[in-house]
Order: sequence, then C-alpha cells, then structure tokens
Amino acid sequence: MSKINLITPPDILYNKNKSILCICFTEFDKKQFQEILGNTEQNVNVYIYEPTNIDEDWLLNLHKMCDLVIVNLDELPVSIRTIMSYLISFDNTYWLTKGEEMLYNKISSNRIFDLNQIKDKIGG
Repeated sequence: MSKINLITPPDILYNKNKSILCICFTEFDKKQFQEILGNTEQNVNVYIYEPTNIDEDWLLNLHKMCDLVIVNLDELPVSIRTIMSYLISFDNTYWLTKGEEMLYNKISSNRIFDLNQIKDKIGG
C-alpha cells in the first residue's frame, strides 16, 4: 500500500517520493485524481495549490521541485495568470482548459482534456 502525503502552502516535504503539484483543481479534477492515485503503488507527495492559498513564491519553488505539474487554467486567479505561460513552457507541466482558442498551444503541446490521459505519469 502506498503512502500519499497531501501538502499545502507554505509547507514543503523533502524526501525521495514522487512529487506532483496540482494547481487550481475543480472538484471533478480532484475526484478523478483521487481515483487514479487509488491505484498507485508508489509513495507520492501531492502539493495542492488553490486560489484561496495564494503564495506565488511557494508555487514557483514547487514547480522546480516537482516531477509532474498539472494546472487547470480555467480556475486560475488573476494574480497568477501572468506567470502561467512561464509554468506551462516546461515539459513536466500538463494543462487543462475548456477554452478553444488558446495561445498556450504555441508554447506547449501538453494540453490534456482529462487526467486519464496522463494516468501513467501520475502513477495510476
């Protein structure tokens, strides 16, 4: 059985577990993520960044540390939208949106339509 650590700002865990940063997930995203993690056999650190926990420094530091970053662009607060193009330019960042004409497609081809597309990267 795996151990899953849920971490929120300002905390950071320093261990050798796989680390995943989840940015501004909806309830649907959280449920789908939980189902995928329910099948993992590895220990995982899950960092949760929500619009109510705005801490840009923590977010930027965690983005560098995490193996996988998943962001729901439709739920981002205005305060961090300005850095999203930077964040999604990294290969480890996957992004969700319902928007049709997104210029982010020019920066990153890691757009996903649901978390099952990257189930193997999450560990499910």
